[in-house]
Amino acid sequence: MDASQSDASRLLQIEEITKSLQPWKYPVIIAGDFNAEPDSKVVGKLDAGFIRSCKNGCANTIPSDAPTKIIAKYLRDPFIVVLSIMGC
Repeated sequence: MDASQSDASRLLQIEEITKSLQPWKYPVIIAGDFNAEPDSKVVGKLDAGFIRSCKNGCANTIPSDAPTKIIAKYLRDPFIVVLSIMGC
């Protein structure tokens, strides 16, 4: 998601992603930098339909030279079982 856009823009993008995946019959993994902190409305909206791969004790991701906070999220639908995650 574009860091220069507002949360309102990101929320609309998430709605479009969710709508486009509704007819999909296979498990889905969404990975990327959503430019939103874990307690944001953006991540909350993603949590409504997906499961975060790391909720507690996750590694900081930004700034890249000396990370102090988390913005990258990796999500999966409830039908995918995660066996292990490196870096969490």
